[in-house]
Amino acid sequence: MKLSPEERIERAKSEWEEIVPSVINPSSFVKLMKDHWTERLGNVSNPALKQLWHSLAQTFGSHIYNHGNPEKAKLWNVLPIPTGGGKTESTVMYCAAMSKYSNEKHAGVLIVTRLKSECERLANRINKLGHRDTAIAFHSGSDCTHRLKDLWQHPVLVITHRAYEIGLERLGKDATIEGTWKYFHRYNREGVKPVMVENPFTGPDQIQSYEYQDEFYSYQGSRRLCIVDEALDIIEHHRLGLNSLQQALGAIPNFIRKRHPEQINYLKAVIDKLEELDDHPRLSKEFMVDGESDEAIDLIEFEQPDLQPLIEDLSEIQFDIQIGKNDDKENRRLRERYQKMLKDLQMIYQSWRYFSKRERELSLNSARVIMPDGVKGAVVLDATAETNLVYRLHKDSDIEDIPKGSRDYSNVTLHISRGHKVGKWHMIKNARHEASKLISNLNKTIKGRKAFVVCHKHVEPVLRAYDPKFNMKLSHWGAFDGSNEYQGCDVAVIFGLKYLPKTWSSNVFMAFQGSQTTEWLQNNNGDERQWRNIEDIRKALDRSALSIDIIQAINRIKCRKVVDSKGNCDPCDIYLMLPSGKIANQILKDIKDSMPNIQTVKWDFDHNKRGARRSKFEEALVTHFKNMKDGQRQFSRDIIRHLGMSSATFERLAKKCRSPESKLSFAMKEYHVRYVVEGVGRGSRSYFVKD
Repeated sequence: MKLSPEERIERAKSEWEEIVPSVINPSSFVKLMKDHWTERLGNVSNPALKQLWHSLAQTFGSHIYNHGNPEKAKLWNVLPIPTGGGKTESTVMYCAAMSKYSNEKHAGVLIVTRLKSECERLANRINKLGHRDTAIAFHSGSDCTHRLKDLWQHPVLVITHRAYEIGLERLGKDATIEGTWKYFHRYNREGVKPVMVENPFTGPDQIQSYEYQDEFYSYQGSRRLCIVDEALDIIEHHRLGLNSLQQALGAIPNFIRKRHPEQINYLKAVIDKLEELDDHPRLSKEFMVDGESDEAIDLIEFEQPDLQPLIEDLSEIQFDIQIGKNDDKENRRLRERYQKMLKDLQMIYQSWRYFSKRERELSLNSARVIMPDGVKGAVVLDATAETNLVYRLHKDSDIEDIPKGSRDYSNVTLHISRGHKVGKWHMIKNARHEASKLISNLNKTIKGRKAFVVCHKHVEPVLRAYDPKFNMKLSHWGAFDGSNEYQGCDVAVIFGLKYLPKTWSSNVFMAFQGSQTTEWLQNNNGDERQWRNIEDIRKALDRSALSIDIIQAINRIKCRKVVDSKGNCDPCDIYLMLPSGKIANQILKDIKDSMPNIQTVKWDFDHNKRGARRSKFEEALVTHFKNMKDGQRQFSRDIIRHLGMSSATFERLAKKCRSPESKLSFAMKEYHVRYVVEGVGRGSRSYFVKD
């Protein structure tokens, strides 16, 4: 008997609901989000936001439907939802709404977010707003009593970016599923084959109109929806310096060398070749190794042995380092460091590779995408997606068009000062001079306001020494990603830019697009690096990374919150130091594209040459302790010079360091820092070491 279109739709719906009913109707989801957004959170909605939420629900549903489709399931759908568009709250509400379904009928969701604290917060809110508890957070620092092998019982699992990336990395080393990967993705029960049913949910209003068109798939054995909050780092970079490799070989004791003569001889051969090439006249630039180019340089003649047995045996080594009684942590750090060097060498010789000189050290470099073929895709919620060129390089990524007009930044004023040297080393070297000018300027322009100031890690203690006339919330690059700590600030100050190593863009491009030539690396002809409509993809990638970091930093403050139906925020000011030339114009364009209608004015940064006074040296020293690396040793004279304190001030603080009851002493214990004095009199020396 022939069925009418309506009857076919109803039959398809019925078949689907028997297998996977836990899809939320986009129209129903919009209503849920509007009530949650306005009544529970006290925000303001607008038509563009509603359209955005509708698109997001459709994309979530599409991933659930297509989970068993080999081609469609591998796609990464990227939604460039602007900051303040409710991407996190949408994730919470969608999972909370799905909780009305039983575990057997639930689609299963994996949420990947940046911070451990955010894992806990998301899981708790999903459970609080849902019909029942369905979500758990699982990470190394959680109090979760659930065992790894039992995660499959929970409909919603929340993990960190790092856990997901490690799973991808291990999965990509061979064809097997290793480590935690299978436990993160497994859901409900294993061994059920994909089931193909008719798909009533296609078209622009797919769930609302139930248009019958295509076929789609269900899979009972794993989670059908993966949601990633912000971009993952899916490129594994490998860098091996000559000096570092020499240190690694020198640290391997004789009894380990005797066990692995083939591997040790190979390391010596690589080092010999690198030493030979270190003074090579052409290696002041970058060169491909063993490539087809005339400029390529051969490295060694024989094949690489398996280094894994040697890597594993390094776990036995106790390094003879005199760092006091707490040497276990330092030994573990050094073991991991040398093991990573050997792993990098192993990976470098399995792929394309090139030479580069940085900070006078010759290095070998390579990279790979840690997302092997066959890995299921995800929905990525990334406010800076349209600026991020990495998505365009990744063949399985698709940046979706979303409704425009959900945000308006007319109330945000961007104050621009151009022509600055804003890289890490210049800012560190001139930290005291530049910081003095900055605080003096801001004391007049933002007096009494609350400002989020972003700087380089080693500049942070210098700024901490000031007692400004505004409320300064200070952080450094890499320390505030995903944090909501600064959302009460109405000013953001970007004091120095986070330039990535010059090898980063080459690694990223070749990881996706394959090996290039020495001519490409050096760009001798001027047009070697053109890709699609981009004149120089390497420079464009570097600029894209700068813009993304700036936009992410800016949107930590009040401008992230919508306060009216037009998508405006409360008035905010951004102060930004930029370099000169085209790169400043391109960064500014990226900011304007990501923050529609933002106002720009000139910032007269250098108008006041008079420096501000410093008095909070104890707070500066605590920040310095916090930012030290494990195992790092810092001599007192270097700290005095960097922070610009007098010898008398340091002696006063050193006395507090030795006092068990002082706040400074408690801070040292918290950050595992010791104060050491060796010798007596004029020949003595003192330093701080972080265990």
